[in-house]
Amino acid sequence: MIHRLRQRSFGIMIILLLNVIIIGCSFRTRNDVSVDGLIADSYIFDFGDVDQSTHNIHPFLVTNNSSDELQVVEIKSSCTCTVVADQMKFESPLATGESRLLSASLDANGYSDKAKGKIMLKYLRPGTTTVRTLTLGLIARVRSDYLFPTEIDMGELGVGPRSQSSFDVDLQSVSEANPIALVSASCSDPNVVTTRVSASKYLLTYSAELTGTARNIRIPVVFETTSRTKPRSVVYLVGKFIPEVSISPQMVVIGSDQSGIHGQVLQVCTRFRSRVSLKGLSDTLIRANYDCNQFGLDHTINLEILDIGKRFSTELQLCCESSEGGVISSQIIVCRFSR
Repeated sequence: MIHRLRQRSFGIMIILLLNVIIIGCSFRTRNDVSVDGLIADSYIFDFGDVDQSTHNIHPFLVTNNSSDELQVVEIKSSCTCTVVADQMKFESPLATGESRLLSASLDANGYSDKAKGKIMLKYLRPGTTTVRTLTLGLIARVRSDYLFPTEIDMGELGVGPRSQSSFDVDLQSVSEANPIALVSASCSDPNVVTTRVSASKYLLTYSAELTGTARNIRIPVVFETTSRTKPRSVVYLVGKFIPEVSISPQMVVIGSDQSGIHGQVLQVCTRFRSRVSLKGLSDTLIRANYDCNQFGLDHTINLEILDIGKRFSTELQLCCESSEGGVISSQIIVCRFSR
């Protein structure tokens, strides 16, 4: 048993050792001295965050790491945004161990997120036809022009003046050398009014008489700008409509038979202190029991059908009167009664 455990432990150690060797090989850098050809001090250079319309230059140190002379036959880039300034330095062969600087630039103009480019150096040994390639890369994150904020939270909206809100939208230009301006603002929602304040600022006003059930609101406002990288931007107006009056249920269905009186309980909730009243009641068909003089936020109304032998439908109007006087909101309740 002990002998088997030792064999098993030895096998595990061998497997772990092989994994370490494989992982070590996979992370070997490209500029290892064992490379027989052209090497560089770095193969990908990251400029980090840069502004638009900037030319970002980085010198690569290219070295002949072979035992023979190497001749660069072509230097090309992957796009017009990447330019090599000193190709003439590589017209003559590189001797063994010789190093030369290769200055490459990355143009961030026209990019709004990430800019990247590649430089390929094609080379061979004199007297041979086998062409090899050394690839170098440049990357940068471009700070683009943007609108601030991109989303405006209007919070909870109600009926009347409570639904009116005004917000500033400011265009932020990241490049002082290339100022931009807002051209126009448009919105398909007629409740949103856009007012120009300056070349870089708009005032958004939202005003609406809202009715209905609770729901979320998300309204896009489109801005046209003079920015070449981001000529069109969108700002969203978001909010939650909380109705001034909530009634449950909104449609009342009361079934009756010959056994007696049947009814329905209505729960009325308001966002302001009010007293409620019902219009459209009938002394012979429908009776409502509630405290019509109570001012509060929550109300309970008991509806009762009086004539159990008659089938009919009617409408009741609920009115909520604030403590300051005047009806703030009204809602229609449709009642259908049947045998």
